[in-house]
Parts: sequence; C-alpha cells; structure tokens
Amino acid sequence: MSLPFLVPMFLLAGAIAAAGPVVIHLLNRRRYKVVHWAAMDFLREAVFRSRRIMQLRDLLLMLLRTLCILAFGAALAQPFLGSSVGLVDQNQPTHAVLLVDNSLSMGYKEFDKLLLDKAKAAGKELIDGLPRGSRISVLPVCGSAEGFSYDAYFTKDDAREALDAIGPVDRSALAAETIDLALEACRRVPDMPAKKIYLLTDRQVSDWPVRSLGDHLQQLPGPINVIEVEPAAVANVWISDFKLQDAVADLQTPTVFVATVHFETNSQQRDPREVQLELTVDGEDVASRTVELLPGQKRQVEFPPHLFTTVPSSGKAAFVTAEVSIVAQRENDEARMTNDEGRSEEAGLRHSSSDQGVRDGIEADNHRFAVVPVVATLPVVFVDQCGSDEDPQQNFFGETYTLRRLLAPRTGRERQDPQLIDVKHLKIDQLQRDVLEDARLVVIAGVEDPQSAVPLLRQYVQQGGNLLIAAGGNFSPGAWTDAAWADGLGILPAPLNPIAVGRLPEQSPETPEWFHLDYQSMENHEFFQAENTSREKLQDLLRGPYFFKTIEALADDEHNAALVDATTKQIQQQRVDLAKLDRQLAELDQLESSGTLSAADRSRREDLRRRRATIRPNWLLWGDLENEEQDERPVEELAAATESSVLARYTNGLPFMVERRIGRGRVLLVTSGIHPGWNTLATDPGAMWIYDRIFRSMLHETLPERNLSSQQQFVLPVAAARRGARFTLARPDGRIETMTVDAIGANRYAVNIGNLTERGHYKLTVTRGSNSQQQGLDPVLQVVQLAVNGPADESRLVAPARSDVKPGANSTGGSLEDAQAFSIGNFQRAQLHGTDLWKLAILFVMACLLLELIVLAWPSRSSPASVTEQTR
Repeated sequence: MSLPFLVPMFLLAGAIAAAGPVVIHLLNRRRYKVVHWAAMDFLREAVFRSRRIMQLRDLLLMLLRTLCILAFGAALAQPFLGSSVGLVDQNQPTHAVLLVDNSLSMGYKEFDKLLLDKAKAAGKELIDGLPRGSRISVLPVCGSAEGFSYDAYFTKDDAREALDAIGPVDRSALAAETIDLALEACRRVPDMPAKKIYLLTDRQVSDWPVRSLGDHLQQLPGPINVIEVEPAAVANVWISDFKLQDAVADLQTPTVFVATVHFETNSQQRDPREVQLELTVDGEDVASRTVELLPGQKRQVEFPPHLFTTVPSSGKAAFVTAEVSIVAQRENDEARMTNDEGRSEEAGLRHSSSDQGVRDGIEADNHRFAVVPVVATLPVVFVDQCGSDEDPQQNFFGETYTLRRLLAPRTGRERQDPQLIDVKHLKIDQLQRDVLEDARLVVIAGVEDPQSAVPLLRQYVQQGGNLLIAAGGNFSPGAWTDAAWADGLGILPAPLNPIAVGRLPEQSPETPEWFHLDYQSMENHEFFQAENTSREKLQDLLRGPYFFKTIEALADDEHNAALVDATTKQIQQQRVDLAKLDRQLAELDQLESSGTLSAADRSRREDLRRRRATIRPNWLLWGDLENEEQDERPVEELAAATESSVLARYTNGLPFMVERRIGRGRVLLVTSGIHPGWNTLATDPGAMWIYDRIFRSMLHETLPERNLSSQQQFVLPVAAARRGARFTLARPDGRIETMTVDAIGANRYAVNIGNLTERGHYKLTVTRGSNSQQQGLDPVLQVVQLAVNGPADESRLVAPARSDVKPGANSTGGSLEDAQAFSIGNFQRAQLHGTDLWKLAILFVMACLLLELIVLAWPSRSSPASVTEQTR
C-alpha cells in the first residue's frame, strides 16, 4: 500500500538534504600515507582490524544522519494512510447521504430555472448511479417549513421524491449544522459501513467560514464530496436592511424609515439601474422612492417622515407592521428611451421590471419587514441636584433640564397626543423601589454623592433597566468612587480620579482652555452615526461643542481585570448561596404540603425568600417573564460581559462615554455635564441629537424584541394561569398553526416558535376558551406581531475583488476563491486516516539523534595506528 503525503514537496526537500551527510562523508574520507617502519611491521594486522572498526562507525554515523534528515522531511510532508472509503467495492451497497444546500442563494433564478434545480438534477444522477440495495438519506441543509426525515430511503424513487420536495428557504447554510446533519444521518444507518457523503451547494462565502470547520469534520466516517453549482451570469438587486432611524417611534415626532439597497452583477455591461422602492405601514402604501444604482453599489434610502396614529397604552408599546419592497426596476438607458417615447417614468419602470433584459436573480430578497414599537409616556426617572425644587424663574435648573426638554418638550398649548416619556424628577434621596419598578430608564446627572441608592440602582440594572450617569453640577468623582465603584461590584463602569480635569470658564482668570470630541474614537459606534450624512459633515457636527471640564474615568486593562475578577467571585458565591436557599425553601414547601409547617417555619421561609430576592431581584414590573438562561451561562462568560468599554474620547485622550453591562441592563457614564456649564453641548443643536439617539436606543432595549432573523427561534413566556389558552400562529404564506405550551423550568412555561424559514410578518394570537364569548369576555388575550428577515449576505452572489477583502473578513481571510480552496482543503485533510504519522516520524528522528550520541560516546580501543602519520 502506497503512503501518500499531504505536502510531498517537503519529502523531496528532505531527500535532497539527506544527500548532505553522504557528500560530507566522501569528502572527509581519511587517506593514509604508508611509511615503512620495520620495527612496527608486527603491528600491521592489529592496525588493519582497528581501521575496519573506524570505517564501520563512520558508515553507521552517516546512515543515522541521513535517516534523521529523511524522517524530518517526511514529518513535514505529513504522511497519511488514506481513506477507507476509497477502498470500498464500487458494486457494494452504499449508504449515500445527500446534503442539499437549500439556502436563499440557491433560489437564484436563471432562464426560469432555479440554481437549486441544478443541484437536484446532479443529485438524481448520483442516486441513479448507486449500486442496487443502497440506502439514501436526503437532507435539506437549511431545514424545511414542512419538516423532513433523517431516516434513509430504501428505494431510489422515494429518494427522488424527497429530493423534489426540497425548496429554497430564507436562511444561510452553516458549516457546523451541515456536518451535524451528516453525522446524524450516518448514525441512523449503522448496519451499512460503506458510506458516501455528497454536498450539493453554491458554496457562498458566508456559508462556509473556514475557521469553523476544524476537527468537527474528523467525526465523519468519510470525506464530503462537494458538488458545486453556480449560475452562468449574476445580476441581483436586494434590500439588506430596513429600520427606523431612531429605534422607537412616538405620536408627536414624525419617524423616518431607512432602507439599504444593493445592486450586484458580473455582466460586462455596467449600466446603472433605477430601482423603485415602496414603503407600507400597517398594510397601507405610504411612500415611494426611486434611486439609481451602479453595479457593486449600495445606497441608503430615506422615506418621508411618517407620523403614527396607533395609540399605545400608557407606559407600554404598540407594535406596528412595516414593509419595504422593490416594486420595479430598469436599466438607465431603457428609462431614457421610454421617456423619449412619451410614456411616464413610472409606467416605464413597471413595464421594464418584467422585461427579459432586466435580470433580478432572487425575488425573495426584494422585501424587508419590520415591527415598529410605537410608545407613549414611558416612565423615565431623572435625578439631579434640584429635583422638584427646580425653579426656572429663579434661573435654578437641574443638570437634567436639557434632556427633559429634549424628550418631553413643552409647548404653548395643550397637546392631545401623549409624549414619548413620562418624566419623574427627583433628588437622589427620594429614590425608592416603588419609583423605579415601572421606570424604563434612569438618568442621574450633577449629583454630588449617590449615598445609599447604589444597591437599589444595581438591582434595577440587573433586571434589565438602563442607567445613565452624567457629571456636571455638583458631581464629586471621589464620593462617587467611594460609594458606587466597590471594586467593580457597584454601578460605575470604572473608578474615577478624585480630581476633575479642566475648569469652568467663570473659574478661569484668563482665556479658558477647552477640548473637543475625538470623532475617530467614536465613528464606528451606532450612537454617533447618522444616515445619509457624510463623514466630514458628521465630524464637523461632533467637533462643534466645547468642553471645559470633565472627570477622568480610569477605564484601563488593570481596573477591568479587577472588575472581572471580583464579578467572577461574586457570581460563584451567589450560585452557592442560591443553591442552598433553594434547598431550604424546597424543604419548607414539603412541610407545607404535608401540613406540618409551623409559624416559625413560615417566618423563616419569608426571610429566605427576601434573601433570595436580594441575590436575584425580580421586582421590575415591565420585565418579561423571560427565562433565566442567560443567568445560567458559564461564570467566566458572565463575568467577561461586565467589562467596561470606552465608546468615545475627547481630543485630550480622556474618555467621554464609558459603558458596562450589569446583568440584563447596562450603565452608561458621561464624564462631562449635560446642562450648559461644563460644556456647550446643550447649546449646540447640531450635536444634541446624540442624546436623543442614545435615549431612544436605551428605551428600545427595554421593549420586547419583535424583529428576528430566520435562523432564530422566538420564545414567548406564558403565565401559569394562561396555560389553558389557545395559541395560534399565522405564517406569511397564510398557514395557521396551533402552538403548544411547553414547560421550560420549575413553574415556568413558554411557547417556542421555530422553523422560521420564510421572511415576512408572523402573527401569534392568544385566545380564551370556547365559552369566553358566552361570558361576555373578549376572546383575544394577546396578539404578538413578529417580523422575520433572511440573511443579507445570501443575496451577494458576486465575489468581491481580491484587493477589496481584508484578512479575517467573513472569517475567510481572502477572496471567495481562497475560501473555497481552503474549505476543500479542510474537507480533505480533516477526514484522512492516519494523519498522525508525522508524530512517529519525529519520534524516529529523536531516536536517530540519540543513537548518534551513543555511537559518538562509545569508547574506541587505542591502537598503534594512532602513532602512524596520517595525511589528507
């Protein structure tokens, strides 16, 4: 049996290098000049024997050194034994596993035929060529809305039927999930050792991140044979993103929708294309936009501001459906010809969209969906140095005044529409649990000392509340560090230098020194990005405000390490304490069920419950009854998530914004003031939009998530009292499914919605029992609107130029061709048998070196030859 090598060039190099010891041996052969010396003639025979021993030793050393170099070259060449699959008799019945990539990109349409149809045709040829008696598994890599079977088919007709039933879905094909499918299919047919695995795919860059393959492939019983299909020509227009400009909408401020549209083609004709997009809100067309796209270009499209009329309940959100669609497109030169003929531009657009000359390969990605939260009077607590003592007539303003006016502006007349937030303006000593239990956001600014409010605020953030802390006013960094850092177990993202940096203008006898925001430090964060605004204009806006005074947040690696270490120890201790408390509570519950619970036991149980609520609080009213899976993650992962990060800096290098996660919420520290004094930010309308965006983003985080990826699952927590309700799901294609309520823990229930293979709006309706109408009750208990979208990368069918791809992009480190080559290499290497033979070769090298040392150290007999004259 031949022994193949993965890198045979190293073996050739080793063979060439192995000639070195032989050449050196030949060049250094000892030549003796014989000198006749009669007195020593009797020693000739002894000299001859000694010389033979020396020659044998030199030959042995040469052999060991040559073998050492050859073995080292062989180790670098990585020998392997080959694959047992290749030795299987071709006529022997085989278990064939067909992995069919049915991702969104496989739905590319060319000449009225899908790319998936090409893959199916190749799959049928494979099926027809299998030996009689073979078993066939046909598995859609991305799943199916109708479901599929892992079991192998006994007949070729059944396998062909299963293959025909596979359709494209709005998902990406993921490498690990694909391999798992193959493993499960092979596991279910253990009685057939001969196996062949085929993958029919277009091998998108996003599908196969090369670093995810690794050792996972080695678990397969044989190699994966990749059968690649691709379109002859590519042209596709798609919408990659659709969102609100400001995260949440309210009834007073018109909202701007933003869509991102792309155009890619590999055609030699590089004509621009006009694309018409239409915006639909709650099923009604509200706006339309037409844009021109060059091949390879993407553009952000803003629709006219839209004012919502859906009135939400006070303190809650109403969810409104929205959709953006590509309704028509045409080549730009065709548009001009159409207009010259006197027809309207819109008519020309709609006509040419069906023209065979305008190709759009994937129709499903011409739509993007969203569920928009419309909110009103969300409770927000503002805490500053004034509280209710604020008196604008006396020019006595709290530090949060500007923010309150920004989010809840006052007008000269009464507004019938409720405002975005419901303001609660307090001092720090007025903070109580009943104030915070319905608050969506807490803002503390200009407060000298947080005093005893830190534990309460930390519990608030742990449950999902968001907290913004700002300096300014009477803010004392030393007092805040003493009360709110606590070695990382408080609420500050980082400890503070007790001495502030800079001085207020009125405190400077000369011209005050100032500094600005450093745009380069913040340009990559969503807080500081504005749609359809150039980088230069945005930089000018953010560099406009002057900053005179700031506090210094010590957000460095040393303090982050201390924070993570302290958090790790705290979580570990909390888990021990919770386990102990839960055991004690379970024992007391058993006593109650047996009727032997005494009054002292009841008092003890209440005390245990209070202690447990201190460790894991659950008093936030708006918090969903969501599961606590994220709290059960590994300790190291939970602790690492609490690290602070600097979101923005000043031009003097000090942090401007520092963020940190605590539990399910986050804390944002602004190191300067908000009201005029420490800076001019509040008087600069061009820059105050930062705070509006930050506030809306933080409010949005407290709302239930209703926009999902097609790869995700949706879990709706269900109260125990609603387990008997009826749950029905309406899918985008009109199908109605009845959902079941599953137990997900002790006294915890939920409806789990998976298999979201189609983009669009889903509607989950919760209704009462059949007798609710007879009792005069509203049968509908709850309606949950969901928006599902597929992966945008699946629509990018044209590989980027090699020079445009940076190392690490898409986890490939190169172009599409590089990713394909690397993926094929991983498929082949990871599944070869005997790939550890290089280790044996290294051991052989070490053994040769050891033998060489032994031979060199072996004592040689002295001989008379040593006194003979030797010359070279």
